[in-house]
Amino acid sequence: MSEETAKREGEVEVVQYIRPNGRQGKRFASVGAEHAKKAEGMVLTTECIDRNAAVSVAARWADEPEEKETIELATNGPGPDSPVEVLKRLIDRKFAERETKK
Repeated sequence: MSEETAKREGEVEVVQYIRPNGRQGKRFASVGAEHAKKAEGMVLTTECIDRNAAVSVAARWADEPEEKETIELATNGPGPDSPVEVLKRLIDRKFAERETKK
């Protein structure tokens, strides 16, 4: 995830909760145009749980309460369980849930 100040095409804004006091920082994750479009209207967050390995990744629609948030753990680093890959899966899941409710 990058620290730029403006979102580029194919990126989503992610609120990152930063240790030790939960201070919030804005980051951008490159997820591709398809996922960025699906994520419009979503609140996406990450939090480092363990400095070396675990990252909490969460997604919900902005019009939903926090209790409706879907959370998965990611492995800090590259691979199929990296934070960006988990973020893409959560975007797909939340988008599909909303589409089936229509």
